[in-house]
Amino acid sequence: MQLSREWAWSLYAGGMYTSIDRTLTAAEREQRAINAGEELYSMLFGDRYAAINVYKTPDPWCAWFPGLFNVTWVAYDLDQRMLLLLCVTDVD
Repeated sequence: MQLSREWAWSLYAGGMYTSIDRTLTAAEREQRAINAGEELYSMLFGDRYAAINVYKTPDPWCAWFPGLFNVTWVAYDLDQRMLLLLCVTDVD
């Protein structure tokens, strides 16, 4: 569940050029981000939590992506023997 919350935070925080939908309250934006993070986790891993190992680093991938906001998650699904790499940056 922690992974979906971290994804939600990344969605909620946005990037340098993210425009905020001013028709929504902060609580509504937060709930949408939480829902999106949970939906993504569910699509990838279903309701399996114990079989998923997650590693995270804020280190930039290379000099081409020197942004302030870099996060890389590596998730390994023990049951499916699948490795997932998700990278987020604020650089276009």
